[in-house]
Amino acid sequence: MLVVQASLLLAFASASALGFNPVVKTSSGSVMGRRVEHRGNEVDVFYGIPYAKPPLGDYRFRETFPVEPWTGTYNATEKRPSCIQLRPKDDNSSFSPLLRMMNAQPISEDCLTLNIWRPASCSGGDCKDLPVFVYIYGGGFSVGDASLFIYDGVHFVASTGVIYVTMNYRVNIFGFLDSGTKEMPGNMGLLDQTMALRWVKDNVKYFGGDPDQVTLGGQSAGAISAGYHTISPLSKGLFRRVIMESGSPLSTVGLHHASGPGQMVAVANVAGCYDLSRPAEQQIDDMIKCLRKKDAEKLLQEAKEGLGMKLYLYFPRIHSQFMPLDPSDADTYSINAKEVFFGLTKNEGLMFSYAIHKQFKSQIDFIQSNFPTVMRTVLRSFFQQMPARAAHNLAMAYMDGKDELSIEELRDISSAVFGDIIFNCPSQLFADILQQKKVPLYHYAFMHKPTASFLSNFSEEVTHAEELPFTRGVIDSQREEYMKFTAGQSDPMLRDFVATPEEIQFSEELMQTWAAFIKTGCVRTSGPASMSRREVSRFSVLLVTAIHVLFWTTTLVCYVASVEDERPVVKVKQGFIAGERATVDGHTVYRYVGVPFAEPPLGKLRFRRPLPVKPWEGVLNATSFAPACMQMPLQVDDKIYLDYGKNSEDCLYLNVWQPAGARACSGGTDSTSCRLRPVVIYLYGGGFLTGDAGFFIFRGDRFASIADAIYVTVNYRVGMFGFFKTNMLDYKGNAGMFDQVEAMKWVKENSKAFGGDPEKITVWGQSAGAVSTTYHMISPVSSGLFKRAYLQSGVAGTALALMKLNTPAVAHRALGLLGCYKPTVPWKQQAQESIKCAQSLSAKEVLEKTAKELPITSLLFLPTMGDEFLPENPLAEGQQIRTGKELLLSTTPDEGSLFVKGMLLRNPHLRELISEDYKTPIKILMRLLLDVPSYKTESLADVYLKGMDKGDINETEWKMNLGRLFTDALFECAVDSFALSAARNGHDVYRFLFTHKPTFSIWEDWMGITHGDDIIFTAGTSADLTSKIKMYGRFPGDRSISLPEPSEDEMEFSRDLVRVIGSFARYG
Repeated sequence: MLVVQASLLLAFASASALGFNPVVKTSSGSVMGRRVEHRGNEVDVFYGIPYAKPPLGDYRFRETFPVEPWTGTYNATEKRPSCIQLRPKDDNSSFSPLLRMMNAQPISEDCLTLNIWRPASCSGGDCKDLPVFVYIYGGGFSVGDASLFIYDGVHFVASTGVIYVTMNYRVNIFGFLDSGTKEMPGNMGLLDQTMALRWVKDNVKYFGGDPDQVTLGGQSAGAISAGYHTISPLSKGLFRRVIMESGSPLSTVGLHHASGPGQMVAVANVAGCYDLSRPAEQQIDDMIKCLRKKDAEKLLQEAKEGLGMKLYLYFPRIHSQFMPLDPSDADTYSINAKEVFFGLTKNEGLMFSYAIHKQFKSQIDFIQSNFPTVMRTVLRSFFQQMPARAAHNLAMAYMDGKDELSIEELRDISSAVFGDIIFNCPSQLFADILQQKKVPLYHYAFMHKPTASFLSNFSEEVTHAEELPFTRGVIDSQREEYMKFTAGQSDPMLRDFVATPEEIQFSEELMQTWAAFIKTGCVRTSGPASMSRREVSRFSVLLVTAIHVLFWTTTLVCYVASVEDERPVVKVKQGFIAGERATVDGHTVYRYVGVPFAEPPLGKLRFRRPLPVKPWEGVLNATSFAPACMQMPLQVDDKIYLDYGKNSEDCLYLNVWQPAGARACSGGTDSTSCRLRPVVIYLYGGGFLTGDAGFFIFRGDRFASIADAIYVTVNYRVGMFGFFKTNMLDYKGNAGMFDQVEAMKWVKENSKAFGGDPEKITVWGQSAGAVSTTYHMISPVSSGLFKRAYLQSGVAGTALALMKLNTPAVAHRALGLLGCYKPTVPWKQQAQESIKCAQSLSAKEVLEKTAKELPITSLLFLPTMGDEFLPENPLAEGQQIRTGKELLLSTTPDEGSLFVKGMLLRNPHLRELISEDYKTPIKILMRLLLDVPSYKTESLADVYLKGMDKGDINETEWKMNLGRLFTDALFECAVDSFALSAARNGHDVYRFLFTHKPTFSIWEDWMGITHGDDIIFTAGTSADLTSKIKMYGRFPGDRSISLPEPSEDEMEFSRDLVRVIGSFARYG
């Protein structure tokens, strides 16, 4: 609002007359301006050009009429009066301190004029078809002045080279009094703006401007007005682009009920123009005639005395000549703008909170103790159809369970409520409409608290209109002009204010950003102009329902709504990334999928450690998941295989999910305007044989939203491609582990770009991913890359026995299957050629010949020790945890049953052997897979198989018992040992047991709550199960599985688990 704009008190751009008066011939007549200079740049200024017939006498309250042409040359060298409005001396409300800071320009009903600034080079015809910026002032539709210093265009034009226009329009009762008749149609102020736009469209070419490159902008009420023009049929074709600063056409949707004939009668009554003895409908014409005869200033003063604060509630009306539609009904209109740029300040509502504290100072104690009641009244005054209970619940939601509020809490909550009602939520809703209509859309959030702020003693937050001096350049005005403006009435700190060099630079960057949009329809920044984003509460005006969402404001680079969808764009070290917007359970999440973190491991890079990804040019399209790394399909049941979709050797990509409240921060993390989120990196399981970071169970839409954390999933090479090991320097194994390391480095380096905290990274792994995580905790290579670790169903000891089996001999055997190894030739003599041969084959051929022809070989390609990644046995005495000293561990009760199921599927003959001689094959398995000494296998077999004889073997029973053996050996004992060791060494250790059997489980009852049953709950993806279950049926058998929907209790349980993990990632 203009009263707040005035409060900014920042200096006017230095300008001195150069003695030259440029003359421009328009369709209305010739106008003479004056030339000024700013920092060596000359600018022509034309003040007070009439664009409409003066609304005097019988034209008061009427629609706008075109200006009549004049003869001679119009003198446009001096500022003209602002439209009739309350002046500082006329107002003693809570806004009076703000009003006193406004320049005491003369006021008049003869006010429909505009100001034009242009580069002086246009006088000689050197410029042609310059872009044009037409700006509408704010002021709550009650006050405003196109010539106020805060809107001065000298600095802006000198810096950007655009043509800049400001306009006066009628405000308060003179602009928005409404009788519902043609004599007083309402929305006169908006019709004034439309006439000004038409005049600019017809005449800007004479000033060197391009009538087809007009950008309409405004702040507060000016932004609301610009939003109205964006959808009004009367404004179609008058501009190309729109900038809305702190407002949208939905900002006053709840107050439309306040407009209409009732307000006109109220004014007529206090002005002595209403006959109480006659029905109102019978004297409308008489009331209008009476009101037109009144002296303008006297009429306004009578209205002020009779109506009080209600005088500030004269707003635009819908279903009228200018606005024949409802802005909230998107189906009834099209958008007049080709591109839109809008945003907000960090705490828009703070100015209203200040007003409440000033206006109701004596009632503050009552408001503190009865906030729900007071707020319910306020909400229902805005939204008359809102049920009282809904208003009460919404007020309680803002109070967050508190019974009474401190003075600071009242300030903050009232700020949030008013900010959400008037600015944040309407902006969100209109952005949704623009997105639906596929209008390219940019957003910003202004987070900088000016060095001198009118409300600095009230709050340190950034409030309404504080961006204005920066976007126009007046922050860099001369102190003398500033003092003249304030007339010595303001705070001494403000009178002595000098902008900092950083603020001056910031202002320059913002002007160039605005100019880039005006010139091209695209937002660009040339420097570090960026601001954080925050969470706000939102409720739908349309549904009148309280909904808590994360509001998606962002930095000046921002989000772009393309012709297909809104697309968030972030800048990482390697270049720009464009993602996509998703809505999950009413919450907005941004995802960037298929982002490369390493060079493709192709050709000579096959089997080798990854190389960091190179920077890319342009904007990377990160909207499609990358293929999984090369692997064979994983059999999960008879003739049913897990389908991860496409496989490729070019697979080193990661996926990032970003909650809507998170955004890049330009300053340090200590800044109050920058709240970085914790980061969670998820490493999939799959026995180091399979896995896909894009698999639906691992996707992070819900996790990021519920946990309010940055969530990352990572592809890494598996099987022979990830763990091929020889004694050659470049092929020492663990390539898959180094893939994970490279991904962690990328996340550490770039997490701030997504609003993530690089000092609060949690690595979460499941099964083989958990084993990987424990290796990273110990490895010197991974030191410092994360802070916390969540180990889900796995630790280092889980796969320790198998690690020893991955030797160079396994690689030689695989190379032999590929025709690249000769057993009769010493390895040293053929090593280079053998590797070169294997690298020349297609990835598919390598996979099929090794994994299909010798399945056991693929099981042996696992992480190994003895290199720089794991120099020693991870369980060796004295081995220390280097990274991730806060641990969360979890298991399920029947982890091992899945491994029994898998062994029987892959080795059908095993069932036969066990049915004939159950003890011997089980003893062999214990020796091979668990590294159990031979002398202990007999006694262990007796313990777990409970002395069953051959004659009474029950298959279900021995499967369950064997499952318990694997559960204990691979998980419970290993996890217990690791947890106890970590705790003894001073680490914080937390653990839980997942004991819920999913209602949609595909496993037989004997398997219990098995390995992996918890993943969809901890990742928050349970609600996606049936909608995305394309995981079965692609491979032989072509079977599909029909599963029930998860219950609501299960979904809530999942949300609770996500919150637990999110809390651990945030606090440890």
